[in-house]
Amino acid sequence: MRYIRTTFITWFALTLAIPVSAAFTPSAWQYRKAITVQQSGYVRLNLDAEAFAGLQTDLRDLRVADSTGLETPYKVVVERQAGEVRRRQLAVYDNAYTPGQFQSLVVDLGESGGAHNWLSILTPEREFQKQVEISGSHDRMFWQVLKSDGYIFAHAEPRRNFFAKETSLTYPQATFRYLKLKVFSDTPFAINGVEVTERVSESAKDVAFTPTLLQVEDGATQSSLLTLDFGQGGLPIQEVTLRTAATNFNRPVELFASNDATAWRRVGSDYVFRVATEKFRGEHLTLRYPELAARYLRVAVFNGDDQPLQFSGATAKGILRSVVFSAIPGQQYFLYYGNPQAQRPAYDLERLFPYLEVPAAPGATLSPQQANPTYVAPAAPVIPFTERYPWLLPSVLVVVALGLLALMFRFVKRVKPPA
Repeated sequence: MRYIRTTFITWFALTLAIPVSAAFTPSAWQYRKAITVQQSGYVRLNLDAEAFAGLQTDLRDLRVADSTGLETPYKVVVERQAGEVRRRQLAVYDNAYTPGQFQSLVVDLGESGGAHNWLSILTPEREFQKQVEISGSHDRMFWQVLKSDGYIFAHAEPRRNFFAKETSLTYPQATFRYLKLKVFSDTPFAINGVEVTERVSESAKDVAFTPTLLQVEDGATQSSLLTLDFGQGGLPIQEVTLRTAATNFNRPVELFASNDATAWRRVGSDYVFRVATEKFRGEHLTLRYPELAARYLRVAVFNGDDQPLQFSGATAKGILRSVVFSAIPGQQYFLYYGNPQAQRPAYDLERLFPYLEVPAAPGATLSPQQANPTYVAPAAPVIPFTERYPWLLPSVLVVVALGLLALMFRFVKRVKPPA
């Protein structure tokens, strides 16, 4: 008997220790899209804007299932830029200034050679806008221009706690041992060093969006408020490029995000400029910020005492999301979404994915959104009796208190005072 009892207790404990995953119930999901599969095996499916609008921002309610409602494991792939950086040992020579013209220096990448295509100028300067020329040589005698129109900048505005800096430059991949930099400047320009690397990268797969743009002038803050409406929330966006025909301007900006165009939260700051003069030519109109899924983005362009700039539009970019799953030939699949209560699923595919051969090109497409025919809206929460009748309990307490007072009064009247 003791053996049976011990066995039962052990079995019960093991049963509790085994994690039980929630079964997929299609009726709990509000929307679905039919998936058209062009091939068998592992296929890649790009998510579209309509799906993003109905999905939770972290995609936890995304499910793939066949026509019988059987859940199919999947993996969400964020098509970010994948790169490898190989740093080079270097020394800096001949860091000198030619009065009224440029600061120049030579970088030695060493005898081992190797490819390089990116550099960063290390400088303590905090307020500048400079044109840069990069040349390469094998022997420091004959130089070949690699980039003639590079530019670097840094702008600070302590009053608004703004600071923006960009001193990195890319150029065609080269194997020159020596690089010569010319930073064109009317005054000496401090350079502490140069970092040179090779960046081997595969470009990220971007998705472009075109928001509507509304420009309003705010006289109180001397700023132009550009409100960008993406038409829906949920879109993963991390940069926006403004369009304007204006030239020769340089203005600080602040970025705000909102889901209702009423409550705004600050997400970053930067500068926009376009300069076309004899000493400098360049522009910076692309604003980058941490990836957001808000419907609205507001760009506040601070004009100071200058006339407001007129912006004609904007283009936004985000990183593509794709879904990878294993498809059986002849089987119909659906993408389900629209369940705020759903938890993120856990599949073996997440751990096996690095070892799978998955085609880079999409092998499946999505149909337009349709309401899930089996969807059952969740029951309304039961409101407690005391919340439905909030006046009842205080009323009962008042009645009870009055009754107690009445009893105490009668008791006191019956008690005779001592003779």
